[in-house]
Amino acid sequence: MLIKIAKSNVSWLALDRIARLALGLLVGVLVARYLGPYDYGRLNLSIAYAGIFAALSTVGLEAVAVSRLADGHHDQAAVVGTGLMIRLAGSVVAVLLASLSAALIQGDAALVILTAISSGVFIAQAGYVLDWLAQAQHRNWIPSVAQTSASICSGLVKMWLIIWEADLVWFALSNVAEAALASLAMFALFRSRRLDISFRFDGSLARTMLTDALPLVISGFAFFIYTRMDLIMLGRIAGENDVGNYSAALRIGEAIGFIPLAFITVGFPKWVRLFGKDRQAYERNILIDFRRIVVISLVISSIVSLSAQSICQFLYGDRFDDASDILVVSAWISALSVWGFASSRLIIIEGNANLIVYRNLAGIAVNFVGNAILIPILGAVGSALSTVTAYLCANFLFYAFSSKLRPLLILYMRCFLTIPASFKVQIK
Repeated sequence: MLIKIAKSNVSWLALDRIARLALGLLVGVLVARYLGPYDYGRLNLSIAYAGIFAALSTVGLEAVAVSRLADGHHDQAAVVGTGLMIRLAGSVVAVLLASLSAALIQGDAALVILTAISSGVFIAQAGYVLDWLAQAQHRNWIPSVAQTSASICSGLVKMWLIIWEADLVWFALSNVAEAALASLAMFALFRSRRLDISFRFDGSLARTMLTDALPLVISGFAFFIYTRMDLIMLGRIAGENDVGNYSAALRIGEAIGFIPLAFITVGFPKWVRLFGKDRQAYERNILIDFRRIVVISLVISSIVSLSAQSICQFLYGDRFDDASDILVVSAWISALSVWGFASSRLIIIEGNANLIVYRNLAGIAVNFVGNAILIPILGAVGSALSTVTAYLCANFLFYAFSSKLRPLLILYMRCFLTIPASFKVQIK
C-alpha cells in the first residue's frame, strides 16, 4: 500500500514539476531575452536579497509541521493555524530585513524597492501551510494542481508584459501574484473536496514549534546565505551583467533537480513513520531511496554540463554568451543541493537538527572565501566554482568530522559503490 501511495505521489509531483519546469523555462527564457543581462541581473539580485531571509518566512516549520501532522498525535487545526500565523509574522520580518540589506550593501533606491516587492512573495506564500497538510495526508496532487495553475496564469501575464513592453517592476509583481494565486487555489481545492482545513492558533504549541524549529531557522538562514552569497557578491564585485549571465545558467541548473526532489518530498513522511516503528525497514528504505536520488542527479547533471553550450545558445541566444561556461560548472550545484536537502531530512528525523547549523556555517565560510578570491579572477565562473566547492565541503567533508553525521557520509559512499543495484532492489 505504501508503495502504491508513494508512486502515485511521485507521479503527481513529477507531472507538476515537469509542467512548471517547461512553462518556467519558456517564460523565463522569454523574460531573460526581453530584459537582457543587465535588467535580468537586477531582477535576480533583488530575489537573491529576498532569498537570504526566506528561512524567516517559513520559520523552519515545514519539517516540524509535517512530522506532527504525519504522526497523527497532534491537533491538525492547531498545527496548521499556528503555522499560518507564525509564517505571516516571519514573512513581514523577512521583507523588512531584505529591503534593509539591499539598501546597506547596494545603496540603490530602485533596487531596494525591487527587493521589497520580491520579498512580498513570502507573505503571499503563507497559505502554503496547506502544502504541509497535503504532504502529511499524501494528497500531493492538491499543491501540484494549485501551483501549476498559478504558474500557467503567471506565465500568460509575463508574456503579456513582454508584449506590453512593461518595466522591470511589473515582472517582480507578477511573481507575488503567482504565489498568492497558488495559495488561494490550494484553499479552494481543499474546500471543493470537503476536506477539513480548520485553523486554530495555539500559543503553547507556537512556542513548542518555534523551539523545535529554531535550529532549522538558523540553519536555513545560513543555508540561504551561502547559496545566495554568490549572486550578492557577484553583483557587488562584478556588476549586474555578470549576475544576469550567472542567473540564466543557474536557472537551468536549479530546474533539473525536480525529479529527485519529488522523491525526497514524498519519502519524508514515510521515513518519519518507519523511523519510529521499524529501524531496519527505515535503514533499508533510506538506502534504496538515496541510491535512486544519487543516480538520477548524476545522470541529469552530467547531460546538462556536457551540453551547456548548445543549451544556452538555443535558449538565450548571443546576448547571454557567457552563460554556457557558467552552466558547465553550475549544473553540478543542482546534484549537490539535492543531496544536501535529502541528508538534512535524515538529520532532522534523527534529532540532530542543530548540526545543520554548523554544516551550513562551514559552507558560508568556504563560499565567502572562494567568491572573494575567484570572482575578481574568473568572474561568474569563479562564483560557480566557489559554490560547488562550498557544497562539497558542507555536505560531505564536514560529515567526516562529526560522529553523528559520519553515518551519512558512509550512506553516500554505499550509494556510489552500489549504484548498479539502485534500480534492481524493490522496496518491501
